[in-house]
Order: sequence, then structure tokens, then C-alpha cells
Amino acid sequence: MAFIKSLVPLLLITGILACNNKADTNKTYSSYIEKGDSIAMKGDFAHALPLYTAAINLQPDSAADAYKLRALCEYNLQKYVPAFNDVSAAIKIYPKDEQSFLLRARLNEMNDSLKSAIADYTIALKLNPSDTQAINNR
Repeated sequence: MAFIKSLVPLLLITGILACNNKADTNKTYSSYIEKGDSIAMKGDFAHALPLYTAAINLQPDSAADAYKLRALCEYNLQKYVPAFNDVSAAIKIYPKDEQSFLLRARLNEMNDSLKSAIADYTIALKLNPSDTQAINNR
């Protein structure tokens, strides 16, 4: 029994244990995001990643913010391919977030995919015509 109890924190972090209802799931999802944000704000991106992953596992079809936050951590850890994949997933779920397009544009630039970067900056500008980052980099 002690062995099972020792696994519960690990299972919660990895999102394996399911919540009983949607309200519990939303609360737990938000909790993972808040904990991940707290850790990431301290610059500990590697330890924030599993919390964002747990949030994604709880609500994969509506986790645009968790995907974007995980992508930012991956970007800061120089894991550019996973960052690109995550920010693209965020855009697929919520295509009205200019910050996601800006991050993907930056990742495209780093990969010398300049046409794709310009396209993402253009979309970011359509979403927010006064965004100076998009204006300057496009």
C-alpha cells in the first residue's frame, strides 16, 4: 500500500489519474498551469515542462495556453523542434492568439524558413495591427 501511495504524486503530475468531473478537471488543469508558471518564472523551465504536459493530458483539445507555455519552456531550453510542434498545436486549437504566431515566426526564422516566418508575422499583425514586434520583424 505504501508503494501505491508513493506513486500518487507522480501519477498526478503526469496526468494519469483522472478527475471525477469536469469542474475538478478544470480546477486541476488551472492548478497545473499556475504551478508551471510559478516555476517557469524562476527560470526553471525543465521542471515546468511536466506540469504543462499534465495540463495538456487533462484537456488536450482545449489546452492552447498549456501548449504555448510548454513551447516557451522548450524554446528557452533550446528544444526548438518540440517548441515548434507545441506552438503549432496551440495555434490549431486557438488561431487568434498573436503571441503564438510571434513565437512560431521566431522559430521559423531560426530554421531559415523565412517565408513561413513572414506569414506568421503577417497573421500576428492582422490580429494586432499595432504589435511592434510583428511590425519590426516582418
